Amino acid sequence: VKRADGVYTAVLDGGGARTALRLTTRTLPTGLRLEYELTPERDVEVENVLMHGTLPAALHAGHSRWLVVADGSLGGDFPARLDAAHYIFVDRPAPRFLGIVTAGGQALRINVEGLDMAMQDDRKFEAPDFALHLMASGAAGTLKAGVPIRFAVELLADTGANLDAAERAATNANTATLTSRAAL
Repeated sequence: VKRADGVYTAVLDGGGARTALRLTTRTLPTGLRLEYELTPERDVEVENVLMHGTLPAALHAGHSRWLVVADGSLGGDFPARLDAAHYIFVDRPAPRFLGIVTAGGQALRINVEGLDMAMQDDRKFEAPDFALHLMASGAAGTLKAGVPIRFAVELLADTGANLDAAERAATNANTATLTSRAAL
């Protein structure tokens, strides 16, 4: 059910594990914010709460780059060829953001709250894409009845230069924090 204020509600029912979903959408100057709230009606055992997206390998393999900023940063090119032994190339708890930058410098910035992140090369599984997995932090094991799980994603149009600057700023802030702690 959609309301005029950008709030969608539904009941998810899989295997008898009914869960109330509330999705609030907010328009931002350069994108969209999605705020999720999931509340199980009864205790339910889960491996994780997962959001999954894909990027076509034909467009990104060997052409685009990615960067993840968390406690420090990690980045690289989307691999041109599958390295089956290392097909998972991002596995980060609680990142600040993921940036995807095309060869032309256009970028997508994905800010996350309450989510862990993994990216993998799904060509290992005969799929023609790279997979992005966003997992709700701490949502493994027993989800308690009536206790909501909350997380958010922002999808923002950006540039590679802006993302590089944000990465440098985060790295400098992290270095300053570590230096301050070492001085204690």
